[in-house]
Amino acid sequence: MKKMEFHGPHHINILSSIFGSLLGDSHAQKRFKKCRINLQQASSNREHLFKIHHLWSSGGYCNELKPREKNKDREK
Repeated sequence: MKKMEFHGPHHINILSSIFGSLLGDSHAQKRFKKCRINLQQASSNREHLFKIHHLWSSGGYCNELKPREKNKDREK
């Protein structure tokens, strides 16, 4: 699925999930003229992360590939 260009207005479910994620462990990066949001959750919240990803990918906000799982203990 090709990425769609969004400039708004965005659906309230999309906005709520973005704001909620940014208030949690996620962060956003400005990349050229776009923004990338990196979702991070504890492994106990894995299903919640996949639900957010499904919401965003079904709306064309991100690709359909499932998020990669990283173990923070291994990265240290």
